[in-house]
Amino acid sequence: MLEIGTIKELLPGQKALISFSTTDACQKCGACGKLSPASQDERLLTAENSLRAIEGDRVEVEISSSHFLGMTFMVFIMPLLAFFLGYALLAWVGTRIIPNLSIFKWVSIASGVLWMFIAFVAAKLVDAKLGSLRPKITRIIHG
Repeated sequence: MLEIGTIKELLPGQKALISFSTTDACQKCGACGKLSPASQDERLLTAENSLRAIEGDRVEVEISSSHFLGMTFMVFIMPLLAFFLGYALLAWVGTRIIPNLSIFKWVSIASGVLWMFIAFVAAKLVDAKLGSLRPKITRIIHG
């Protein structure tokens, strides 16, 4: 998928923060608007800047569909699964050890939160390892 945006800020490690305006397709989906810390009219994305574009340049960015789908799964689905698995596992073990002890409910919730945090860290590590699938600036648009 190719997108055209404007470099908003240069980041360390040959990366750039790029601003994209939302399209009709984006407004129908709404996913990027919910993820982006910017307004509904703007989406922000960090991309590899191997072409050494500077702030204010209009650029074309290639976004790998597999990276987008994989990271969506890792950031949204995996933490939820990890939370429920951590909660359910400790709740099941706790009721087997000492039935009717309400403390296990809170310990189970804490376990779920811990596993959810671990899932977020795993997503960050996977993203760091899959750098070849990250969005890349493919050309600088002049004029």
